[in-house]
Amino acid sequence: LQPTGKLEGVFSLFAMSASYSEDVIDKRNEIAGAEETFSEDEKRHIIKTRLVTGKNPQYDISWGGSGVTEDRVFFLSIEEAERYFKGDIFRKCRPVGKALSKGCCHVLRECRGLFCDWWLRSPGGDYGSAAVVTAEGRIAFFGIPLSAECGLRPAMWVRVVDIPE
Repeated sequence: LQPTGKLEGVFSLFAMSASYSEDVIDKRNEIAGAEETFSEDEKRHIIKTRLVTGKNPQYDISWGGSGVTEDRVFFLSIEEAERYFKGDIFRKCRPVGKALSKGCCHVLRECRGLFCDWWLRSPGGDYGSAAVVTAEGRIAFFGIPLSAECGLRPAMWVRVVDIPE
C-alpha cells in the first residue's frame, strides 16, 4: 500500500461478543494486548470498525448471537481473507518480532518454512473450532480447536492523515 495524500486503508486482527466460550474470550484478550504495540498518536488513527461475522460458508456454522461487534483491532473473517488477499501466496504469514521471540514457530506444529498458521474470526466446522489460514496461505474452513496454539495476525482500519514525505 503506497498512500498519497489522505487515505483510509486496511491492514492485516479477532473480535467476538462476550457471549462466546472462554477460549474465544482468551483469543480476544490476546488481540486487545496488541493495542499496546501502538503509541497514543498511532492509536488515534485506528478506526473503530463495525464487524459482521457470518456463517462458515462450507459448514453452515455460526457463532450465535447477532455476529456483529465493534472493535479497533480484530482478526479477519473468511470473507475478508478472501477479499483482501487475492491468492494463497499473499495470505502466507511470516512471524516476526514478538511472535518469534515468543517461539511462534517452535510452538506451532504447523509452522513450515518460517510461515505460520493464523486465526480467522469465522467459526470452523464445529462449535469448538475457528477457521484459520495455513502456513501455505490456504483457508482451512474446518479450522482447528479454539484451545489450540495458532499465530495471531491483527488487522485494523487506519486513517492516514498528512503523510510525511
